[in-house]
Amino acid sequence: MHRRVIAALLTVGLAAGLTGCLPAPGSTKQVVRIDSRDVNGWHFDYFENRAYPCSIRGYQTFAIGTKIGSSARAARPLWVRMRGGGVGWFSDDGKPQPTAGQKSEVDLTTLLTFDDGGLTAKVKAAPEGFRLLLVSMCSHDIYGGTNQIDPHNPYTTPDGGPRRTNGLIATKAAIQYARAAYPTTKFFLHGTSAGGAGTFNVAYGLQQQGLPPAGIVSDSGVVDVAWQQAVADQGTCPADREPKDVAAIVARIDPELADPNNQPDLLVSRGDLTVPIMHVWNHGDHNVCGSTPMACPLRNGTTI
Repeated sequence: MHRRVIAALLTVGLAAGLTGCLPAPGSTKQVVRIDSRDVNGWHFDYFENRAYPCSIRGYQTFAIGTKIGSSARAARPLWVRMRGGGVGWFSDDGKPQPTAGQKSEVDLTTLLTFDDGGLTAKVKAAPEGFRLLLVSMCSHDIYGGTNQIDPHNPYTTPDGGPRRTNGLIATKAAIQYARAAYPTTKFFLHGTSAGGAGTFNVAYGLQQQGLPPAGIVSDSGVVDVAWQQAVADQGTCPADREPKDVAAIVARIDPELADPNNQPDLLVSRGDLTVPIMHVWNHGDHNVCGSTPMACPLRNGTTI
């Protein structure tokens, strides 16, 4: 069964061919400001992008934060905060998996919880005068969707059409909107967990668009098919996804990103992804099997 899982991932990724649209810009034509709030000396404007429906209900949202009293006309850098929340899909009977979480519109109160007291707070206090962009992840697609049809999703859009995954293209649109609203110098992507994995997807898509970020900070693991195969073969972690579930997950992501030849470390090592990267991870991370011993195959054919 484990080999069928990996085979499904490889087959879907390769069969997708070149039908993705990573270089395409996001659409900002249907962005609507619907709320604002002042919090701890910062002003946040909250927007819906009605070009990009969520997987179940509502739309992709984002919030632009500016320090109260700062100049709206001064050119400043932009910090893009990408939240975590795992990856989702729909079972063949139409049930949201692993739960319905991260599949509906994210309100401003929830977005503001990702304005964290760690690195984000340090960036907000930096003398460079950063502005802040908080983005949603209501396609639950690791920020990988560029309008793919969502397999087995029983929900329809307000106009009766099929739901699509759009985490990557909606994030592009939010960045484009923020850069148009305020004079912006450099911008950076910062993600944790699924958002950390997603920084590689968004950075690669933006680079292909001709709008690369100045750098990414990824606080997470990365997609690695060889490691997933080894974990499955060795029983390192309990397997909880059937091959059809893996196929549904992969089909929700842009096919160029789903191609195993475009795993993040391969994009970087062969010079295709040139955005500067700070990659942060934990030894013994419980989300990737903790400290369970295993034999780890490396790209050069050796095993440690």
